[in-house]
Amino acid sequence: MLFLWWTNRIGLKDKFIEKRFRYEGQLPIETVMKYMKAADVLVLPSYMEGIPGVVKEAGMTGLPVIATNVGGIPELLKDGKGILIPAKDSAAIKNAIETVMSDNQGAIDRATQLRSFIEQNFNVSQISKDQVEIYNELVSRS
Repeated sequence: MLFLWWTNRIGLKDKFIEKRFRYEGQLPIETVMKYMKAADVLVLPSYMEGIPGVVKEAGMTGLPVIATNVGGIPELLKDGKGILIPAKDSAAIKNAIETVMSDNQGAIDRATQLRSFIEQNFNVSQISKDQVEIYNELVSRS
């Protein structure tokens, strides 16, 4: 299991119990949300990314997020809404996990800010309004 190999590689294996982790494969969104609500943190160590839906989903469940500073991720997590780390830096991942696990209030504060940001900027009403503005601008140019 990749996660277990990875936790051992960055020196966290002794802090995790292998029986707590298993690969589930593709799951219905309801199941994913249930797991996110039970999790302590989402770690997204991507090398390339757009604006990942999994970060928005984690934000809506109040799950603290640690993710790499690539693609559109900073748009979601900057300004204290999550922990941004460099790509391909296992020491930074380890330190960020330890920060989240040792500073519960800080993790809650970041997760609360992320949830507010997602609710304000990624709801159907706001997205529809933004699209109408884009369409109107394009029509006015032609």
